[in-house]
Amino acid sequence: MTGSPGDSGVYLFTFDVPREVVVTVGALGAVRLTPGRYGYAGSARRGLAARLARHARRRKPRRWHIDYLAEVAWPVGALTWPWREGRECRLARAVVAIG
Repeated sequence: MTGSPGDSGVYLFTFDVPREVVVTVGALGAVRLTPGRYGYAGSARRGLAARLARHARRRKPRRWHIDYLAEVAWPVGALTWPWREGRECRLARAVVAIG
């Protein structure tokens, strides 16, 4: 994990998927993941460090889309930034644009 997570922030959490797998992700249904690195953009208005620690755990109640990914992938780390309105969406768009 890089950056200095305080109580709030925006983050990009990354996972490695070692092999092809199909995961059922809530209302999204079956999602096929090919081997590679995946990123999840999120934010926490409070409890950022606890949120990142939760994302790194493999076994937990499913609450967010990332929880399904965490069951089949290995956490790599996270980048964090101070929380600002709209920053999570801008981060997600930037990551998608990179490919």
